[in-house]
Amino acid sequence: MGEAQPAAGYSRRSGPQYGSAAGYLGTHGGLGGGHSAAQQLDEMAQASGTDWALGTSAGARAQVSIGPAAETLYCEAIERLSRTEVRMALARTRLLYGEWLRRENRRIDAREQLSRTRCSAR
Repeated sequence: MGEAQPAAGYSRRSGPQYGSAAGYLGTHGGLGGGHSAAQQLDEMAQASGTDWALGTSAGARAQVSIGPAAETLYCEAIERLSRTEVRMALARTRLLYGEWLRRENRRIDAREQLSRTRCSAR
């Protein structure tokens, strides 16, 4: 059998958004397309080796992960994206991490990340 093909309309640029949508739809455990998109994005990021690509990949993988693995990936994404000039990607990742922390009932940690989102976008 051949390799699974991405969904119609899928492109390299849509990987992070596809992972985000999968995370919001709750495909954790069922894995669904979000894990596939995150894996494809990670393969491209590893080939690129840039902090932007690797940070974006870590953020996408975090969105389709649970527990400590998700937190580790969010922290890696923020660390890598902090070393780039792509401020909107950093702000978006902080926002997603803050939302994740809030869902984990870690409101103080969430507040810190969410407040830093505004600063990151500037």
